[in-house]
Amino acid sequence: MKTLPSLKDIYERAQQNFKAGNYWEAFKGFKKIQMSTFNSDSDQMLDIHIAEDCDNYLKEIYKIEPDLFEMDMQDEQYVIKKQNPLKGLKLTYIEGKHEHPHADFRKDQYNELRKKKNILSYALTEVTKKEEEDAYNWWIKHICFRSKEYWDHTMETWTPYPHVHLLPTSLGVTIMVVCPNCNEEKNVTDYGRW
Repeated sequence: MKTLPSLKDIYERAQQNFKAGNYWEAFKGFKKIQMSTFNSDSDQMLDIHIAEDCDNYLKEIYKIEPDLFEMDMQDEQYVIKKQNPLKGLKLTYIEGKHEHPHADFRKDQYNELRKKKNILSYALTEVTKKEEEDAYNWWIKHICFRSKEYWDHTMETWTPYPHVHLLPTSLGVTIMVVCPNCNEEKNVTDYGRW
């Protein structure tokens, strides 16, 4: 059975490609790490430090290969526009006091979330702009958020927001955004404010 490479393996290979001038391969490796999250404590801590390094490497690659930056930005916009989770919702029902067709009510929720971009401030009062942006960017690209199945139901207590877990440490509080569907999580803590 073939085992998947670890985060550390992908990171080291991407570093080697960067040093060798293979910017496309390095770019793919760093992007893969940037889009990944790991659930175990050791991988999570590794993810925090490596993700920061990956951001720095990607900035360097963008300076050297501006076309990769353009492609990356276009690809992100394409993914967001292409995958509309509300397409095909047809059920009609009453949710609480909202007497809307199912699709219309979900569309209102979807548009409100995309407009306000308040993944953290929906529930928390003291968050940085970076934390809010990181949480929002991760959540709207998450596979569950973009799936029709996630949106297509009539549960009255459902919300389009992910769970937010606060994990106290000796230095400060770590903010984890957690998908309520698959439990994948993303650390969005802005360590600059610790």
